[in-house]
Amino acid sequence: MKTILAIIAVVSLLVVGTMAFAHGTGGWGSGHMGQGYGGHMGQGYGKGGGPGAGADQEFLDKTVDMRKALHDKKFEYRELARKPETTNKEMRKLEKEIFDIQENIREIAPRSAYSGYGPCWGK
Repeated sequence: MKTILAIIAVVSLLVVGTMAFAHGTGGWGSGHMGQGYGGHMGQGYGKGGGPGAGADQEFLDKTVDMRKALHDKKFEYRELARKPETTNKEMRKLEKEIFDIQENIREIAPRSAYSGYGPCWGK
């Protein structure tokens, strides 16, 4: 009888431990997706889009060329980084160009539309 109770206790602990590990910190339903399922899908998903959805679209429209240039510069940077003959001067030049494009995008970003959600760049 004691053996059966011990086995049940061990199995119960394993089941509870596995369930707790699977759900992570924060209790039931608040794993990587947030409170309940889909809790942290972010703004712009689903109907309505939440506060600032129009500003987000305007931002994306205004920055399409800059975002494409940023993508191209990052690709160029990775290609230079993998070549052994690349100099530090070339890498620093591309890093500065990437930083400048990112700063230009941040200048246009609608800070007030997020009101605590999404990216936060302090200035």
